[in-house]
Amino acid sequence: HPQMLEYGPDGFYERHMAYIGGRDDVWCVPMGPLYAYQTLAEQTSVRQLKSRDALARFCVFNQLDPKIYNGSITLEFEVSEPVRVTANGRELAEYASRPLDRWVGQYFRRVDGRILLTTPPNTIVEFR
Repeated sequence: HPQMLEYGPDGFYERHMAYIGGRDDVWCVPMGPLYAYQTLAEQTSVRQLKSRDALARFCVFNQLDPKIYNGSITLEFEVSEPVRVTANGRELAEYASRPLDRWVGQYFRRVDGRILLTTPPNTIVEFR
């Protein structure tokens, strides 16, 4: 709560802002979107579907109102071979690792034999 912070050149707020200012490994986030993301992550389920011609197929879904919970979540999958990733039939781009500035998006990254897939819920994901 802002009214509880110590302000002034030697106060906590200014010292904290000076410490984190200009750093590329710190992300300050408003509490509302943070709680919305937590709810989205907790309420979203992943179910494996019968695969047609894909190596694996999953449904990522929840019952939340997408007007309120309109972000993406990141899921981790282990892969033993190179794969292409599609979402709702569209091939996803591989994302270079760098800081993000959005709550929404649909892409994947490869990390040590894993796929980190960022997607909004209510999506069919396939590995091909």
